Amino acid sequence: MHRECILFYRVCEAYLTKKGFRDDPQARMTTTEVLLTALVAAWCFANNLRAAQKALRQSGLVPYMLSESRLNRRWHQIKPEDWQGILSLLAQAFPEETFLVDSCPFAVCHNQRAKRSRLYPDAGGAYWGYCAAKQEYFYGLRAHTIVTASGRPVEVLLLCGCSHDLTGLKEMQSIFPQALV
Repeated sequence: MHRECILFYRVCEAYLTKKGFRDDPQARMTTTEVLLTALVAAWCFANNLRAAQKALRQSGLVPYMLSESRLNRRWHQIKPEDWQGILSLLAQAFPEETFLVDSCPFAVCHNQRAKRSRLYPDAGGAYWGYCAAKQEYFYGLRAHTIVTASGRPVEVLLLCGCSHDLTGLKEMQSIFPQALV
């Protein structure tokens, strides 16, 4: 995790310097550290900001951590074009190692028939999932896919419907170069 944190910090700092951004002199936590916390939460902790805060505080990488509420406010002040610029810089740092990750629902039956389904015995609701893009619940599997930046499929993994995108990504880490894992 330390290697990724250093890479994220360097990229965020380079972007903000190039943009000419300056933090308020009274700020105890820099904007680079806010960006780092958000990226670490997404990369290592399935977007769990509390876990990322705790890990960065305990490791000493971010000496002064804001409260959860204040960090959320600072995080949401960052403009989408700044996020896009940072992610573009990360992709440029590793052009041959740029992958796209996505998941989609793979419903095996309609919701009304799910309780009678014999295809997948319901193990505590593991096969019930929610697709935010369609704003609907489904019963079945979730197909996690990884493709290269040019669009060539690399791997597809089927997991239960309730699985998160990053859960599928962590299951498929064997295809990534060791520098990224």
